[in-house]
Amino acid sequence: MKKQNNNKGITLVEMLVALAVGSIVISAVVILLQQGISGYSRQTITTQLQDDANITLNQMSDTIMQAKCVDIYNEESGEKNTPKFITNRGENGNAATGNAYSYDINNHILYVGAPQTNDDYTKLSILCKNVWYFKVQILNSSVKIEGNGVETDGRNKYKITAVNNPIQIKVTLVLKYKYGDGFITREVSRVSALRNNIKLTDPNLPLAIQGKSVADFSISSALDAYFTD
Repeated sequence: MKKQNNNKGITLVEMLVALAVGSIVISAVVILLQQGISGYSRQTITTQLQDDANITLNQMSDTIMQAKCVDIYNEESGEKNTPKFITNRGENGNAATGNAYSYDINNHILYVGAPQTNDDYTKLSILCKNVWYFKVQILNSSVKIEGNGVETDGRNKYKITAVNNPIQIKVTLVLKYKYGDGFITREVSRVSALRNNIKLTDPNLPLAIQGKSVADFSISSALDAYFTD
């Protein structure tokens, strides 16, 4: 009796099908791994940005609470493009011995140190990188504003007549980190109150906007960026 041989082997078609199925499975595994790695990387970067923002705001909150003056430059300053926030000046208003935060728009860096009249960042310390937006505002409840808002020469006229201590300051930061074809973004803000009472007028400009006492001018739409609810 002749013995039958059932070992037929693998046909070419079966091999091609097996390779196709294997390729699909491997591709799916690779995609899942890539998504997992990408998700982990994004989460890590997001967490780092949040930590950087928290550290920055913590430091600024401490400084604001101890501030002896408030001088805000939200507008770009000359060719340097350097919005500043000054919280203390030295004797007789000497800026070089005070405390300030200076924002370099071009390089997205927030510096901290003594306010320099020439915006020399080499004399300041880096507080936070990847900063794409920096704004300091006074809460409307911190000041008493009078006026009817009637337009005069194209400007809505109001007048700051008093300070309601404690003054409250809102700091807003937007941090961005380039990732792939886009950016990972974190926006944070915090309100802090001064412990020191601030007067409306003082030789050392305790409450000022762009180096000018807020009592010296009327508020117009150009200054809306300095006040918020």
